[in-house]
Amino acid sequence: SYGMYLQYWRGGHRITTNSVTGTHSRAVYIYDCDGLAANRSLIANNMFQTDRAAGYAFYTDACSHGDIYNNSFHTSSTGTANRAFNSNYDNNMRLVNNIMMESGTGYAWYHGGGSSVFTRINHNDYYGNGTNLAYYNFSNRSTFANLKSATGKDTNSLNVDPSFVADDDLHVREITLNEAGTPLALVPTDFDGETRDTLKTDIGADEFEPPAPEDAGIVKYHGPQAPFKSGSQNVEVVLKNFGSDTLTSATIQWTVNGTGQTAHSWTGSLLPGKSDTVNIGSFNFAKVTKHDMVFWSINPNGVADTLNYNDTAKANDVYAALDTTYTVGPSGADFLNFTTAVDVLQKAGILDTVTFKVQSGTYNEQITIGSYAGASSTRPVTFESLSGDSTKVILTHKNTWQKNYIVQLTGADYLRFRNMTFKPTDYYYGH
Repeated sequence: SYGMYLQYWRGGHRITTNSVTGTHSRAVYIYDCDGLAANRSLIANNMFQTDRAAGYAFYTDACSHGDIYNNSFHTSSTGTANRAFNSNYDNNMRLVNNIMMESGTGYAWYHGGGSSVFTRINHNDYYGNGTNLAYYNFSNRSTFANLKSATGKDTNSLNVDPSFVADDDLHVREITLNEAGTPLALVPTDFDGETRDTLKTDIGADEFEPPAPEDAGIVKYHGPQAPFKSGSQNVEVVLKNFGSDTLTSATIQWTVNGTGQTAHSWTGSLLPGKSDTVNIGSFNFAKVTKHDMVFWSINPNGVADTLNYNDTAKANDVYAALDTTYTVGPSGADFLNFTTAVDVLQKAGILDTVTFKVQSGTYNEQITIGSYAGASSTRPVTFESLSGDSTKVILTHKNTWQKNYIVQLTGADYLRFRNMTFKPTDYYYGH
């Protein structure tokens, strides 16, 4: 589905101050629409978003002589094939003052063309969580530095989370984007009709003022990361200065599974928009135990933080690594079934050889095992019957043509299954 589909326009069209949100395969798709050298097309001050997996927020295809200025594009699903901005077979285009944010693991910008297509590229913000930030000039660009080097034009561009108000509200809260753009005569106002700064405009569709002089928050959990040993481990988070004043002090509070931990008093010197990785103390991580953690900051520079939307970060499903023999089954075992054991394996990773001893019984499950941290040929992971009798442990499932398996391996290495029976119950779809 499309939020907006335009094709075969000729001679300087204008697409400005529009909002398109929702579950679209392409929020906005523009095909074969050409401006003129003397009357270029303008796409400016728009907010385009889609929350559909494999969705594109903005897609230009076979267009020419277009100026893409001060827009905000966001793909907010967790898919791997998302593209905030996709450009394909275009010619003589300009890309300035735009935000391209990909919240999944796809591309912030995917450009299926050569380096000569965009004659001007600068003052953009590219942000994503995927293996590759962008695809440009027929190659993946894994990092922002790679992309800047490839374009040769992104001298003043950025790579920061714009901190949108919501997935589908692309007004900005990230102070780094304030006054980071370049003034453009064609875009004197913003999405809301507010006058843009004529000397130092903002990147994106929203011209905004920093929300408060004293404003800080925890932007993410930093560690320990899987795989890590059970027992006492230092806990680290990232503190960011969202305010317009230099941050010199703050208090970091945190809980684990709802239990308050000792607060950490941070001191230092953080300029607006800058971050610091902070060791906030230690915690005793139990084996085979889920840890849900919440972190937030208070009292930036000794005053009350009146803007709380950016204070808090969470880390859920944190497990210490597996490193020994565990039991699986309904009778007092470490894991109730294969599904829960695999789930923890993938979240915790391993630090040593791991064996899952499975109690006798029939397990009606369909399992997908992906990659896990710490995988090595020197420390295999084994699932085997506790009794040693393959007839005592039966893993069964009624498969379908869409999911034609009992156990599926998708990137998992060094796994062993021993002394078990795999028994599909469907005649046609049994593997």
